[in-house]
Amino acid sequence: MDENITLKYADGNIQECEIIGVFDYNKKDYIAVKPLDGSKDTYIYGYKEDKDGKFALSDIEDDEEFKAVVAEFDAIMAE
Repeated sequence: MDENITLKYADGNIQECEIIGVFDYNKKDYIAVKPLDGSKDTYIYGYKEDKDGKFALSDIEDDEEFKAVVAEFDAIMAE
C-alpha cells in the first residue's frame, strides 16, 4: 500500500492525504487518512480491498457506526 492517497470528491476537488493506517472494527475494515495541506483533520472511511490489491473507500453514513469507529481509532492511537 502506498503511504499517500489522492481523494477525489464528487464536486471535482482532489486532496492529497497520508495514510495513517487500516484497522478492523466489528469485522469491517476502515482507513484513516490525514490531509497533506497542514490541517490537523483526520478522515476515516470504510475500506475494501480486492484480491488484486485494488481498494475502494466508502463514506460511513450511519452516525452510530461512525462514532464507534472514531472511538476505536482513538483507542488504537492512544496505545
